[in-house]
Amino acid sequence: MGALSSKVKHIQKILNTEYFPIGIKIIQNSHQSWDKSFQEIKCKKRFCYYIRLAAQGQNIVIRADDNPECYTPYLCLGFTEPEFVDYDPRIKPATTKAVVIGPLHNLKNPIDSVVFIVNAKQAMLLVGALRRLLKKNLNATFGASMAVCGEVVAQTIVNNTPNLSMLCHGARIFSGYTDEELAFGIPFQLFEDLYSGLKKVEKMQEFELTLKNREVN
Repeated sequence: MGALSSKVKHIQKILNTEYFPIGIKIIQNSHQSWDKSFQEIKCKKRFCYYIRLAAQGQNIVIRADDNPECYTPYLCLGFTEPEFVDYDPRIKPATTKAVVIGPLHNLKNPIDSVVFIVNAKQAMLLVGALRRLLKKNLNATFGASMAVCGEVVAQTIVNNTPNLSMLCHGARIFSGYTDEELAFGIPFQLFEDLYSGLKKVEKMQEFELTLKNREVN
């Protein structure tokens, strides 16, 4: 956990952000447990609200609830099957018992997805780092609905691909996301690649700063 914590702090420094990368863990076995520091919540607020809290340092466990404030996360994250219209992407079959979220370095393996709350510049750094390593352009799919639960978390788990979302009205109006904020998600297995890519970005930033200082002097 110490090594992961060090990498998280380094990423925060490169991106110049106080937000933690958020780890997502889908629990599909009722016998699995989590650290006692995680606060268990019957989700009355929106999933995207709790993601924002996790980015600020809170550890949370979400279970199914009969009357959630927003129902779509329960479909996208595999708590329940849709009755009338299918949702895509979504975790299926719907066997999810709980979703554990918190700062990435607070979670134990296996971890399913990593989410970043970013501005446009930070998103550019993340996408650029992955593009150089994967040697291909990254596609982004979003539709201004089910943004965090579907476009970011479910997408990265089900399709095993990174995704950038412009967020949705619910996230911005009810969950406190600011006008300049976006969400970027990756499957956890890409985290080490992303970290390696960001270290190269950091070296480029240092080189560019050196050149700029020479021009000024």
